[in-house]
Amino acid sequence: MPPSQLQLQLQLQLQPTTATATATTTAITTEKFISTCELIFNELFEIIQQKHQLSIANINLTLTDTLKTTKLLTNTSPVFFQSIIDQLSEIGWKNVVDLEETDLSRVTLAIEDGAGRSHELTLNISPGVERGSGIFSVVASADLPVDFPPKEKKESDSDLVGLVKNFRATLTNLQPLFDALDDIDTTCMVLEPVLPASRSTRNRRIALTQPNSTNNSSVVSMVFEVDVCDSPEPVDVKFVGPGDGVRFFRNKYSAFNFDNKISFRANLVLAFGSDCVCAPQKADAAEEGVVLEECGICYSYRLDVDDVAMDVDGGGGGGGVVNNQLPDISCTTCAKPFHEVCAFEWLSGAVGNRVAFDQIYGECPYCGGGISCRVRS
Repeated sequence: MPPSQLQLQLQLQLQPTTATATATTTAITTEKFISTCELIFNELFEIIQQKHQLSIANINLTLTDTLKTTKLLTNTSPVFFQSIIDQLSEIGWKNVVDLEETDLSRVTLAIEDGAGRSHELTLNISPGVERGSGIFSVVASADLPVDFPPKEKKESDSDLVGLVKNFRATLTNLQPLFDALDDIDTTCMVLEPVLPASRSTRNRRIALTQPNSTNNSSVVSMVFEVDVCDSPEPVDVKFVGPGDGVRFFRNKYSAFNFDNKISFRANLVLAFGSDCVCAPQKADAAEEGVVLEECGICYSYRLDVDDVAMDVDGGGGGGGVVNNQLPDISCTTCAKPFHEVCAFEWLSGAVGNRVAFDQIYGECPYCGGGISCRVRS
């Protein structure tokens, strides 16, 4: 049926309205798109501008450093460089492990001791004031438990060969100490420091266990220092752990005479028995029959305490200072171990705690038994 006259008129009236609405929608969409593009462009422009400014700053810094180095090299006599090169050749280029190639201001040497252990000696070199001479000053540093160079010995400022000779002599004197520490590190379970330890560290903390004990909390720490002398006998010995274990090992050790003719572990075996001296910990600690129980509050074993150094024996001296705390505090009833920091935080907020002198006392969070620790400022 053909459309009527009225239908045709209605269609003609609706067509412009639909076209106008479509055009309006398209204009709005285009405007939003343009606005979004402008925002993205502005953000990219700011990023590019920042990168450009940073690049200019880096170039200026590089140019400044280059100009400083050029000025230094211009004012430095060739005799200065030749003197260093000649002395390094005499020392041996095989011993040079690092070198500041631009101006020879820093040289790192690797020197072996009598046992084949490698020790690094860092030399910071500065040209002398007098232009045209080969005189220079040297500041030496090394990872040793003694001052180097010794304060009482003054080497010629420009004598690198003499400085290395003195370093070798120092290593020779320290051989008994290095031998004793290496023997401890390879035959005992060292809890602190984390191995491999710095050569300047003479403190050790090893794990001991009470004989015929099935309690995981029976691990007792023996904390001591090896002195710089011919004797491997430990000094400033402290025992840390559960009270009964500490008393057992303290009484045994006080009645024992250390024999310098045998190894450190052999002495401990004679003093405590072979079952008490823990061997170096393997990947699977269960193979050794030793369980290092974590803190009952923070549930970690080793606690990093960077801002506070702890006196390991709690007696105010002689025992050394550690920053990686182990669970030293234990409950007198259930023997649950706690870090001293964690125990103090727990006791500080516990109801019924009491403070006497420098100690705070309270209840164990597990069994209600007694625990105490030092008051921390």
